[in-house]
Amino acid sequence: MHGRSKKALLNETDEDRREQIQKFKKLRGLLETSLECRRLNDLSPESIALSGKLLSVNPSLDTLWNLRRKSLDESRIKEELEFNSYALVNGNVKSHEAWAHRMWLL
Repeated sequence: MHGRSKKALLNETDEDRREQIQKFKKLRGLLETSLECRRLNDLSPESIALSGKLLSVNPSLDTLWNLRRKSLDESRIKEELEFNSYALVNGNVKSHEAWAHRMWLL
């Protein structure tokens, strides 16, 4: 894997692997739920919060940024800019999708 030495991979225990699998399953379930909200055009605060959880972990999900764009009105743009900053800093500062969303907001 990128950024991980071979020693770290060899020293990885079964418990570490199980934790990674559990985390992946949880994120996968959240993604499926969020995509279902998009399919149903659900712009409720709950679906926006769910997309926020996912984008905080992985800001490279363009579909979820588009869902958030649909839900915006003028009063929420400042709040969305603050969230976008948070996602970039805590997720991946090099995410092209997050930067594109930020430019769209501005």
